[in-house]
Amino acid sequence: MLLQNLRFHPGETSNDEEFAKFLASLADIYVFEAFGTAHRKHASVVSLPKFLPSMIGFLTEKEINTINGLIEQAKKPFLFILGGKKISDKIRVFERLLDKAQIICIGGAMACTFFKALGYQVGKSFYEEDSLDVARAIMKKAEQRGCKLLLPQDVMVAKTISDNTETKYVSREEIPEDYQVVDIGPKTFEIYKKEINSANTILWNGPMGIYEIPKFSWGSKSIALTIGMSKAIKICGGGDTAEVLNSSNLISHFDHISTGGGAFLKFLEGSSLPALEAIS
Repeated sequence: MLLQNLRFHPGETSNDEEFAKFLASLADIYVFEAFGTAHRKHASVVSLPKFLPSMIGFLTEKEINTINGLIEQAKKPFLFILGGKKISDKIRVFERLLDKAQIICIGGAMACTFFKALGYQVGKSFYEEDSLDVARAIMKKAEQRGCKLLLPQDVMVAKTISDNTETKYVSREEIPEDYQVVDIGPKTFEIYKKEINSANTILWNGPMGIYEIPKFSWGSKSIALTIGMSKAIKICGGGDTAEVLNSSNLISHFDHISTGGGAFLKFLEGSSLPALEAIS
């Protein structure tokens, strides 16, 4: 029996125990196999296991073992490539991996928050005003702990977020006030490529730019191809990152692609996941 997406029912997202009891009445055993929802306190995730014999499935088990193994037994040099929009979403990941990784390469919109923290202008680019001190603290901790933290040296900037807009490559010190950052540049790619080819373990989370628009996808796809061709153990997490691999036909070149986005990051940062607590 296949049920409609449970989040269409208000009892799912409000973690209604009566709704969980109804779901339990449909089955004899509960197997949690939706790792991507493991961080959500929803009825089918945390309340349903109270009413049925419960266990995790093979995929969830693989996710747990792979991420734990990555953190505890990563073969050095361990390279962490982090993109995406916000530093604030990934502060704890930074905290944990500054002690584990030897190199961290930054891309995506979050690079602009680091640029701003260093005193550079970012034009019309998105950045987090509230995270400037956090960015400075991360850079300081990386230096203190001997972790090489690399920021883009050059970037692609665009007039507007569209495929027919005017674009150009500029250094990070020369971002025009009427443009916004949409991708990493070729000099940055060459620097990151060198680190990728030297690494023995690579963890990638978050695209290098606004990959959904073909004109801005070069950086993300080039990083994906370089990682895919490397000799390292390669692990990818996050829906956007997996989509870059899927659109580049590189899924089979990675050792593990996590099915979780938020759950992957929560588990990576060392936080407990409600789904696993409910079953354990």
